[in-house]
Amino acid sequence: MISSRIILLGLVLLVMPTFGRIEPFEGGGEDWPSYVERLEAFFSANDVVAAKRQAIFFSCCGAKTYALLRDLVKPAKPQDKSLNEVLSVLSNHYCPKPSAVVQRFRFNSRARADGESVSNYVAALKNLSEHCSFGAELENMLRDRVVCGITSTAIQTRLLERPDLTFEDAVQTAVAMEAAKRDAGEI
Repeated sequence: MISSRIILLGLVLLVMPTFGRIEPFEGGGEDWPSYVERLEAFFSANDVVAAKRQAIFFSCCGAKTYALLRDLVKPAKPQDKSLNEVLSVLSNHYCPKPSAVVQRFRFNSRARADGESVSNYVAALKNLSEHCSFGAELENMLRDRVVCGITSTAIQTRLLERPDLTFEDAVQTAVAMEAAKRDAGEI
């Protein structure tokens, strides 16, 4: 009896993943795209073959998420769908495609807050630009928003002096000037 438990335990250890674990998706603390990214990283880190990925997802996604999935794919069953189809159905539910007009309004309305670092402001702009559908104009839109949203007249003037200003140049210049001002204040 004891030896069979040891053997069984040994078998369980052999099939357990080597790296990390995937918790159920609860929707409260983590957003759906992050969960899917971590799921894909888990599969990759553990060399999970494609044939097992769907079953592993079903067993670890959580009871609420699985029940929701069942409702979303009815009259079909979740097992009748590929993992990509399942993830797409859940993505459409958890993250419906936002309106580009609304997202652009938010992007263009964003100014740098008092006390906000240039780096944090740029990160917020990049986040806001995600669903704006700027395409090839993304870098120009980010550059323009950095120039318009900077509240420091000195930094803004320096940026406006450069006719060939790129987004990267704008960020580097603004960060450097912000650091110089901060360092000068500490002297």
